[in-house]
Amino acid sequence: MSQIRLYLDEDSRSKKLLQALQSRGVDVITVSETGMLSRSDEEQLIWAFENQRVIYSFNSRDFYLISYQLARKR
Repeated sequence: MSQIRLYLDEDSRSKKLLQALQSRGVDVITVSETGMLSRSDEEQLIWAFENQRVIYSFNSRDFYLISYQLARKR
């Protein structure tokens, strides 16, 4: 069984959420840890894809549109 590797976007950077996930052994990193603060949503999604991470964000509408557009390019 594979483990989900999370990448927390800027709008979901809650210390309590991060601590709860880490305390349960979840492989999770934040935009701060990767040096991706203030990058565009598209750059965040590309970074997550290239690093085999699931992006966790409250910004679902924008990410839905971006992922749809990127999938059409590939």
